[in-house]
Amino acid sequence: MYNVEDFTLIYVLYSKQQVYNLVNMHHNTLNDCLNLGNIYLDTFFYSLDLIEESPETILLYLDKIQKIVSEKRYVYYVKHPAAKSIIAEFKHEPKKNLEFNSLNSLAKHLKGDRQVIRGYLKGYKPGYYRGK
Repeated sequence: MYNVEDFTLIYVLYSKQQVYNLVNMHHNTLNDCLNLGNIYLDTFFYSLDLIEESPETILLYLDKIQKIVSEKRYVYYVKHPAAKSIIAEFKHEPKKNLEFNSLNSLAKHLKGDRQVIRGYLKGYKPGYYRGK
C-alpha cells in the first residue's frame, strides 16, 4: 500500500484476504485498484510488485492504517463523472447560497420534486422555484 502523493510505501499486505479483512475493502474494488491502477479513496495506491522508484519507506502500524482509511472513507464522496454541481442562490440573502453535488441532493434539501426543479434549471419554466 503506497501513499499516492509521493509513492511512499506505508504498509505491506501479504494477501488479498488480509486487505479484505483488515482494511474492509470489497474484493471488486481491490481488483480494480490492482488491475486498472485505480486510486483508493484518492489516497492509496495498491500494487502487487514492489515499486523500486519509491523514494522512501514509512511503514505504519496496522491500527494507524485502519484509522487513516476510516477517516478517508468518512470524507470521501463518490461523484458520478457526468454529475454537474448546482448552485442554489437566494435572491435577497446571498449568504444563504448553497452548492449541491447533484439534482437529487438539491431536491432532498428543498423537499421538492426533481422533475419540477429540472424544469426550472433547464429554463422550461419561467421565474424562480418557490419564489415570486
